[in-house]
Amino acid sequence: MDYRRVSKCTLVMLCVLALAACDNGGSSGPGESPATDTVVLSLNTEVEVFPGDSIIDPAGDANIRVRHEVASNRKFVTLLSGSAELVRSGGAGG
Repeated sequence: MDYRRVSKCTLVMLCVLALAACDNGGSSGPGESPATDTVVLSLNTEVEVFPGDSIIDPAGDANIRVRHEVASNRKFVTLLSGSAELVRSGGAGG
């Protein structure tokens, strides 16, 4: 079993779950769909994420660090290797 691949996949899944867990239940009105925007993550560049955002790892090779500032309740991701995209949900700050 390739443990490096399993650990990378686990990390990406944890990132997605962490981002989903920080969703504050905001929703669009009836018949409205939230606006989305896709940002290609750059290596070693920290990006703030917001409730409803998600990370897409099309090649399955991304290594991503997640940082949470507890005092301000802000969350950040940094692409350490590979490639990934951040899909903004159009929620707070996005």
